[in-house]
Amino acid sequence: MAKYSFPLRFAILGFCVGIALCGYTFYLTSHQRIGNEFLFLILCPPSILAMALDNAGVFGGVVGWLFISFINSAFYALVGALLQRVMATPQR
Repeated sequence: MAKYSFPLRFAILGFCVGIALCGYTFYLTSHQRIGNEFLFLILCPPSILAMALDNAGVFGGVVGWLFISFINSAFYALVGALLQRVMATPQR
């Protein structure tokens, strides 16, 4: 289990970031504001898919952001696995 704990923690972090950005998006939408696109693209690259949710209702938006959060979770897990591999490489 220790082999997968680092990428798993990154995956959980990625999912939580996606869910937090979902809440932030609904807050911005309800107050007729536009958020910082740079924040979304750096923290959650799959958030570019949220453009398809412009005309979606609340349920469609939540389902869409759940899907985006799962993709972000996989992306973060991949980054975590790569970091674990780099850190485990013996130094010469």
